[in-house]
Amino acid sequence: MQEKREFVRVEAYLPIKYRVIDEGEYETARQECLVTRPEPPEGLASAPLNGFDLEELTRQDWSLPNTESMDPLMARALNSIDRKLNLLLRLLIETNFPDVGQEPPVGVNLSGGGLRMVIPEQLVTGQKVLVELTLPTMPPAAITSIAAVVRVVPAPAQEEANRYETALKFIDIHEDDREKIIRYVFKRQRHQIRNRAAQESAV
Repeated sequence: MQEKREFVRVEAYLPIKYRVIDEGEYETARQECLVTRPEPPEGLASAPLNGFDLEELTRQDWSLPNTESMDPLMARALNSIDRKLNLLLRLLIETNFPDVGQEPPVGVNLSGGGLRMVIPEQLVTGQKVLVELTLPTMPPAAITSIAAVVRVVPAPAQEEANRYETALKFIDIHEDDREKIIRYVFKRQRHQIRNRAAQESAV
């Protein structure tokens, strides 16, 4: 069951940094990825953000009702509200966590087992890559892992020339971080399904 959860995938835009590491760096980087995460500083989770209570924002279930059986006009209105809430949370993150997400977001296909993205470098199958990504949660989740290159192919013709679609499998990642990715993937998947249903009902 855990393996099936890991392979549920979604498309997303996330700030990502990566670099190839050699065998001499591997063990040190591995220990950094697997170290037990410290607890957040006291009061961080409930610190007010320009009048917003962070703990309250993260505690709420922002998922909307099933739009399939809903009036199309109501479904579109709720999805519009949902998009505005996501924008608001993004602005709160950028304002109150300025060190997070400094890298420009890139398109990525993400799962608990790994990721796929288009990059300008042609990596080699088997290489180990240190990957740092930030999930747009509240508070933002900065995740560091080591991944192995499992597939490299030229990007589709419509993509920019000399770019490569590269698939990476997480080989060293803290299980708490993997769980954060899985939760994010499932939440985003629900949003995408809901938005697609709302768009189809509007046709």
